[in-house]
Amino acid sequence: ALQLRAKRASTAERLAWLAALAPACRDAGVLLVINDDVDAAPWCDAVAPYGDGDLGSPGQENPACG
Repeated sequence: ALQLRAKRASTAERLAWLAALAPACRDAGVLLVINDDVDAAPWCDAVAPYGDGDLGSPGQENPACG
């Protein structure tokens, strides 16, 4: 499970999943993007480069999968 908390420690968002519902990262440094936090079907590999050549969109809105 992943929890995002506000500065005062209240939970802003909580996401839990089963390993079988979300595909594993295929390559090291490639994050998965999710557009719908209820259905695992929208998970896809990130394509936006950041940092030292990793892929993902930290701190930004996720691009649409497809």
